[in-house]
Amino acid sequence: MRKSAIPIAMAIVAVMSLPAEAAKFTCTFYNAGSPVSSPCVIDTADSSKQCKKSYSGNLEGICFGNVQIGCIFHVGQLAADVQQAFTAAASVRLSAANGLLAGAIVEASTKRLLVGYRENATAPEVDALCTPSP
Repeated sequence: MRKSAIPIAMAIVAVMSLPAEAAKFTCTFYNAGSPVSSPCVIDTADSSKQCKKSYSGNLEGICFGNVQIGCIFHVGQLAADVQQAFTAAASVRLSAANGLLAGAIVEASTKRLLVGYRENATAPEVDALCTPSP
């Protein structure tokens, strides 16, 4: 008796149609290698959850989740669409974004994200580290 491939094909389509599993990451900000923030959780299923750290002056770090996780260091007010463009992998346009100093994005399946910024050779480096939450 020959079995039909239709139920198998339907099962494959159903599994492929499921949304990707959400991932949570714990992010911590550093200054000269020492943590300067409490761990903060971002969630790829909820892009409104963000981690922010204001450093001296007007330097700020922000980490956020979406399909990717990303962290940005910037000065001053960023344009409202910078974070959206960053998560859409439009980094070519972002190189000219006013106030953007450094940033990185990775797929949420990645084990961790580390991004840093140093004003000059003698300035301390500021970093953001995000690792998967249990």
